[in-house]
Amino acid sequence: MIRVLLADDHVLFRQGLRRLLEMEEDIRVVGEAGTGRAAHGAAVSLQPDVVLMDISMPDGDGLQATQFILGDCPYTKILVLTMHQEEEMVLQALSRGAHGYLLKDAESQQLVQAIRAVQQGDNFLSPAATTRVVQKLRHMNNGSPTRARLGKGDLEVLGLLAQGLSNQEIAWRLFLSEKTVRNRLSSIFQKLEVKNRTEAALRAVRDGLGPAGPPPV
Repeated sequence: MIRVLLADDHVLFRQGLRRLLEMEEDIRVVGEAGTGRAAHGAAVSLQPDVVLMDISMPDGDGLQATQFILGDCPYTKILVLTMHQEEEMVLQALSRGAHGYLLKDAESQQLVQAIRAVQQGDNFLSPAATTRVVQKLRHMNNGSPTRARLGKGDLEVLGLLAQGLSNQEIAWRLFLSEKTVRNRLSSIFQKLEVKNRTEAALRAVRDGLGPAGPPPV
């Protein structure tokens, strides 16, 4: 059972989310919060698996709350659910430790998919957010040595990771075992000197290996 905390300052929106999520057999809403400070307090008290975090809230915004929650609840995953599409906002959320970023106009099944993905330790970015991050990071740096550091097999795995695929999905796509995918990811993290999937995915999209598809090698 995935235990979810809803953090949004609009009561009607929270009520709608609760009704939607309670239709899923593996998801249970354990609490709600209408401010950033309340979200932090509820997370510490309830220790949810996933927090659906809005950004624009009174009494401490969602980005601050994200940082505070992850400092006190290391096993909790943060999925930002917001109307903000700006690439700077996406990057700020990820830099604060958010595990996913989804826009409020997303389809209900995409939201459920995102909750399950981040709870399992994967990262999830909405297509719109991913596009904006790709554009920003490509503008920041077009000359990264990522390709020079990785072989063709590693580049394939990294490209699929940047598209938001789980280890299991990558394994299916490349006809590999999940253990092989995990081992390759560990090797990729070491070669790129990154700490986790989020940093590796950001490096990939910056260098054109993301959802738009890798350029010819």
